[in-house]
Amino acid sequence: MINLRRATEQDKESILSISKTIWDGEDYIPLVVDEWIADKEGEFTVAEIDGKVKGFAKFTVLRPEEYWLEGIRVDSKSRGLGIGKEITKYYIDKAKKKGYKSLALSTYIENYESIKIIEKFGFKKTTAFRFFYKSGEINLNLSNIKHFEKATRVEEVKYILNSNEMKASNEYLSFDWTFMKVTEELLEELINEGSVYVLKEDQNIKSTIILSNKKAKGKGLSISYLGGKGYYLDGINFAFSKYLEGGYDWLSFMCPDIQDIKESAYKAGFETFGNYQADVFVYEYV
Repeated sequence: MINLRRATEQDKESILSISKTIWDGEDYIPLVVDEWIADKEGEFTVAEIDGKVKGFAKFTVLRPEEYWLEGIRVDSKSRGLGIGKEITKYYIDKAKKKGYKSLALSTYIENYESIKIIEKFGFKKTTAFRFFYKSGEINLNLSNIKHFEKATRVEEVKYILNSNEMKASNEYLSFDWTFMKVTEELLEELINEGSVYVLKEDQNIKSTIILSNKKAKGKGLSISYLGGKGYYLDGINFAFSKYLEGGYDWLSFMCPDIQDIKESAYKAGFETFGNYQADVFVYEYV
């Protein structure tokens, strides 16, 4: 019998032991395990069989009535026992009891078993992105970087809400592998954090970029939004400069299905996994 309960400090060793077998030991769980255990608003859940932890996952509150599922892991020797299904059902029921407006998650294209489970429970793929990343040193001529200044008022960047780039993203802003629906309130929050930048020419805004470490698994920086046709490469190079300036471990970009942006990302030197047009999917429970 599978028993689900909130994770505690005493579960940490078991959680990390399972995590070591994920992604050839490169799993992000060790970077967030303490934060997740301490999260009282959401829930870090472990699945036990005969009193031993065999799996876990995270239920995160993004905003009131907006919930996010992440980090589903099952011990390699316990797969096929229905642990992933039990946790997914548990979280769906939890969201329903809370009167959810949104319940969503993201997954990589090659997570075949997870995709099979979530689709069976009624999650629908609503958006697809191409995952770009960069880590380590970057050969960048800083003298050629165009100057982006911080936006100070939400009114000057409200056009983001109806931009082609936002429509291609199904109104999602990406923060590492977490996605949040864009709102004026979220834009204002990001402006107050100093995360929204604009490129002006003759006092007219030509490009906008949002750079944030919100929801980062470790010391990472995300391009949460990139707008301004004809200026995509300028925005990416500016992001590289902030990545270097901030001493981040990596820069990630969930790129919407816009060919000009993809071509700019490749030209700038971003790296990818696999030979896909899109490889990160957002699923929503409907």
